[in-house]
Amino acid sequence: MGRKDKEISLSGEMTGQQVLEQKKKKKRKKIVLTVVIIVIVVLLLVIAGVAIAVSQAMKKMAGGTVTLARPETGDIVSEISVTGNIESEQTIHYTAPSNLIVAEAVPAGSYVKKGDVILKFDEEDYKIAMRQLEISGKMNENTYQSSLTGDGQIRNKIAKAQADVVKYEAEVAEKQAKYDASQGSVNRYEENDNYKHSQSAIQTQTAYEEANIAKCTEQMDNLITAFKETEEYVKMTEEEKVEALKKFMSEGVYKELADSVANSKTVIANITRQSTDETTDYTTAQTDATKYKAELETAKSKLEAAKAEVETLQGQLGNAYDKDNKTLQEELSSIQNEQSMNALLKYENGLIAPFNGVVTAVNYTAGDTATAGTPICTFSSLDDVHVSLGVGKSDLEKLAVGQDVTIKSLKNEYKGKVATINHSAVQNGNAGAQVLVTISIDNPDENIYLGLDAKCSILTASVENVMTVPVEAVNVDDKGEFVFTFTPSAMTVGKKYVKTGVSSDLLIEITEGLDEKDLIVTDYKGVVEEGKMATPAAESQSLITEELSKK
Repeated sequence: MGRKDKEISLSGEMTGQQVLEQKKKKKRKKIVLTVVIIVIVVLLLVIAGVAIAVSQAMKKMAGGTVTLARPETGDIVSEISVTGNIESEQTIHYTAPSNLIVAEAVPAGSYVKKGDVILKFDEEDYKIAMRQLEISGKMNENTYQSSLTGDGQIRNKIAKAQADVVKYEAEVAEKQAKYDASQGSVNRYEENDNYKHSQSAIQTQTAYEEANIAKCTEQMDNLITAFKETEEYVKMTEEEKVEALKKFMSEGVYKELADSVANSKTVIANITRQSTDETTDYTTAQTDATKYKAELETAKSKLEAAKAEVETLQGQLGNAYDKDNKTLQEELSSIQNEQSMNALLKYENGLIAPFNGVVTAVNYTAGDTATAGTPICTFSSLDDVHVSLGVGKSDLEKLAVGQDVTIKSLKNEYKGKVATINHSAVQNGNAGAQVLVTISIDNPDENIYLGLDAKCSILTASVENVMTVPVEAVNVDDKGEFVFTFTPSAMTVGKKYVKTGVSSDLLIEITEGLDEKDLIVTDYKGVVEEGKMATPAAESQSLITEELSKK
């Protein structure tokens, strides 16, 4: 047996012991492999759990997808675009001055230049109408004068007496004014204590100045005498004495005394003249008051006599109302005839266009007879036109008189300004309450068509070289306006409150609250809240890469 085993071993075959050991080794490998697989499975399960937890946590922290941008520096022009109707600032409605045949008339809708004929009446018919008015006016005058024939002399006397009343009233007023003025002067002189005191003061001052003159003169004489007695003066020649005396008198105490004398004489002359002037004025006022009082009484007597004569003469004419009615009727007829004449004279050379415009209506054509007082045509100016439009409350807050406007009508473009803003709103169907606004057109031409619509672009505000962001980036909450910001390193959304300025349809000015380096959210999908994570949109990845590369 042993030999046989030995032989097997020698021949390369495993012995029983080897086979057993081999089986044990395989078993151990299977156990190890099983343990490894189990460990791997456990690890995979752990990793999967962590991934799921992380994913759930990320989902809890993360928000929506955001589109990003940076604030930019640029210009903003804020405009309001509104459509309105073109209207004329001045429209004249012409009426027929008399029953006249129309010779020619410009058709409705025609453009007429200033100075051109719009409508013309038949020349002969016009002359007849003028003559009829002249005859009518003369007949009215004759009728009135005829009614005065019976009492013509009395009326002439009344007219003269009435003229006298007017003359004497004026005379009384004149004399009364002169008397009041002169008597007022007398009263002021008599009642004015200053005048009385002035006279007394003048006398006192005069006496004082005269005493000063006497005193100074005496002292001057004494000084001369003393000077002449000096030894030095006595020894002088006659020529030297003359010069020495002149010098002595021109200086020192003597000169002061001489000046005082001269000053006193000047004062006396001035106050004497003042006293004389005041006394003369007072005396003149008294004389004038007496004279004008007498003239006033005379003028009053004449006035009363003239009034009495008017009253007596009017009593001789009978009922005052009848007389008054005749006068009023004549005056009324005269006014009416004059108005008719003036109205007809305006058409002497035809109806001439007073400005460039459009004939908006014509009621008669050549050969028709226009009836007096009826409308014949309407003429609207094209020199002064505007666009009338309505704006709602939101646009009204941006409007102001004087703002520049670009007006487009058909293929033409004009410049203008906001001319008026009505302060009363009206209901305009589905548009709701609207306020009427008029836009003046600076240089209208014959290409303007009244009644057509025109698009007005109103420049409400403009700024240059300011910080701008897209209008959709600005949000509002109960604290004010804000923008969402984005931090690339944390992938989170923030919030910054801002102050805004001018805005257009696309951009809005940021005056405070943002930095030019900020990344702002201009659009998002899903939920975006302050402090939450968000995912940048594909088109914003370049901004994220750029921001992260700086760090």
